[in-house]
Amino acid sequence: MRCRCHSRARPSVHPPRWAGCARSHRSGSGRWRHAVTGRGSTARGAAPPAVETVPGVVAGHWVGGAACYPAIPYAHAPVGAMRWVPPRPHGGWTGIGASSRGAAVPQLPSRLDEVMGPLVAGGFSEDALTLSVWVPPGAPPTGGWPVIVWHHGGRLIAGAGSAQWFDAAILARRLDSIVVTVNYRLGALGFLYFPSGVLGDEQVANLGLRDQGAAWIWVRDNISGFGGDPGNVTAIGQSAGGYSVAALADSPVYRHLVHRTVVMSAPMAVLPIDPDEAWATTRAFMSDAGIERISRDAVEALPVKTILAVQAATMKRSASRVTSAAPIGHVLDGDVITENSIVAGGPGVAPPIEMLLGWNTEEARAYWAFDDSFWAMERAAAAQFVESIGGVDLRERFEGTSLDGRTPAELAVDLFGRVNVIEPSIQMAQRRASRHGKTLLYSFAHRSNHPCGRLGACHTFETPFLFGNFDDWRDAPMMAGSDEATSEAVSRTLQGIVRQFIDEPEPTVAGRPWPVVRTGDPETVLEVATSARLVPVS
Repeated sequence: MRCRCHSRARPSVHPPRWAGCARSHRSGSGRWRHAVTGRGSTARGAAPPAVETVPGVVAGHWVGGAACYPAIPYAHAPVGAMRWVPPRPHGGWTGIGASSRGAAVPQLPSRLDEVMGPLVAGGFSEDALTLSVWVPPGAPPTGGWPVIVWHHGGRLIAGAGSAQWFDAAILARRLDSIVVTVNYRLGALGFLYFPSGVLGDEQVANLGLRDQGAAWIWVRDNISGFGGDPGNVTAIGQSAGGYSVAALADSPVYRHLVHRTVVMSAPMAVLPIDPDEAWATTRAFMSDAGIERISRDAVEALPVKTILAVQAATMKRSASRVTSAAPIGHVLDGDVITENSIVAGGPGVAPPIEMLLGWNTEEARAYWAFDDSFWAMERAAAAQFVESIGGVDLRERFEGTSLDGRTPAELAVDLFGRVNVIEPSIQMAQRRASRHGKTLLYSFAHRSNHPCGRLGACHTFETPFLFGNFDDWRDAPMMAGSDEATSEAVSRTLQGIVRQFIDEPEPTVAGRPWPVVRTGDPETVLEVATSARLVPVS
């Protein structure tokens, strides 16, 4: 598929007034490899300047008034002898590397395709450890542009930074920031665990997480060549990407590489898997794949088709349609993720960096919106459903909660979203506060207009509004019935709060301070819809 880095015209836009336009460059280092000029020109035939990176020279294309440098390898291809090996720096290339849209890593269709639509990327390949750089027009400011690194969601088994959903021309322009979108290994290829001595002297763990950390290293070493400031980096992640950002930002291995984080709709109820449990899953996985004696030669020879088939069976056995735990995921490896890690329920390994942390008000509706039998459940059946996905304690909570005008199915699914995303996110903010970490809370409350009337402010629904690229979401069912003017207002509001978080040491809302989470229960949260307002935490 052809890259969207072409000259499709978009209307000119201005920075969101809600946030203010002045940049403070709180962490600006003033370093870049060479000043790149001429970025404001999008004349026919005038491509953006080629940029020299450590591995080689890369070429870009204009799209929507921004320069797009797609599918840049940030690590050695994890194929052959490099399969199930931590990311290694790319060996480099000669000439000018130019590419169309990057491939996505191997994966199966996602349950969220029902609401997001199909993923469009440049095919699927293990050789997909790439990132794309989106640069705003014009010359960089003194100190360089702020940098945003985007980590996609997908439950660690689906998605791609190279997907059409994350084309970032509008986001780069409106936030006056370089945006870097990242692919990383998923599923079994990214998160199976092998103890030391099995595939080599070192344990193999959290490869997909290490890939994302390797992308941070690439940004540190190369982003100045694009006019970016490596001393002013914000990592933004949604869902599993947000969970990964939280883990990396608290990791002794990677936390020094970014300066603030935005964690969106992350399943913070999920705890890292114990290594013994993870190893048992790997042994069963390999047995199902026909490997009884695990060796480097044996795992390298496995066809991708077999890996994906066994992965699907493994995930299906472990849970119902969606669950707070998965057999393949982040592992408590004692290196990237330690027992003290904030995502492991600990206090954190060091005083945390700034975080903007949020959720959608009706998270879990995305998973059952189009299941008519689900929404027809009576209270007794809904109670059984709640117990099947959350145990007896969650059933008791369901039975003790008033419907307040909701159907039993609505209460069940909203409760599931609360216990898996909303409440554990608040608890993480409280743990961070005990370490004097600055955390700001938001909730995304804009609801889908899909004719079914069931989606609400569901999981992933905030993402199109962050990027503002509604043309690239035209096949997403969750966007059906959207009003253009309303969508634009919501987008500018969400982009505005992110920009203010990046720019301002003390963000405000309508002239009032945006409260930082302290120890104890937070009292207010910033509600985001067509405008932003502080509301009580509910």
